[in-house]
Amino acid sequence: MSRALLGFAIATTLSAGITATSAHAQNPGAEAYRTQPRAEPYAPLEANNAGLNPVGPRDLVRARAALDRGDFRHAARLLGSRSPQTNGPEGRYLSAVAQSGLDQYGRARALFRDALAQAPGHVGARVGLALTDLRLGHRAEAAEGLSVLEQRRAACAGGCADAAALDRGTQVIRHFLEQAPAA
Repeated sequence: MSRALLGFAIATTLSAGITATSAHAQNPGAEAYRTQPRAEPYAPLEANNAGLNPVGPRDLVRARAALDRGDFRHAARLLGSRSPQTNGPEGRYLSAVAQSGLDQYGRARALFRDALAQAPGHVGARVGLALTDLRLGHRAEAAEGLSVLEQRRAACAGGCADAAALDRGTQVIRHFLEQAPAA
């Protein structure tokens, strides 16, 4: 699988949550520009009192932006902490995407599995694991991941919050399964 195709797969997976919302709902309207944004104070997490730098949701947002730019090394650095956010399913998922972009597929596979262990319904982690399995030559595992997503997609029938991500994810995995050499 070429790096460009993997980048496409990652980008479509990452953007699934953004495009699932209608354009009208994404537009904050003129009122948002007249009102001062509320700044919530940042409180360091108790888990970080062992001398670790606190990592908050802002760092997850920064890591996602770095991934969107293709700056996998910076994203991996942001996500390298041991805070609850980076150890949660979304942090593990983003770390896996960063490791995949750095060609560390074994590490990426472990992180995708960690994310799925914490949140079995995480579509992005399921898609990422399947694509990583294909990259490592584990075609059967990738087909199993596709099967799991297709079952969820059929149960959802377009009526769940993940419908767009499930559609896109199954299409991407199916495409790369067709392109991958048979074992």
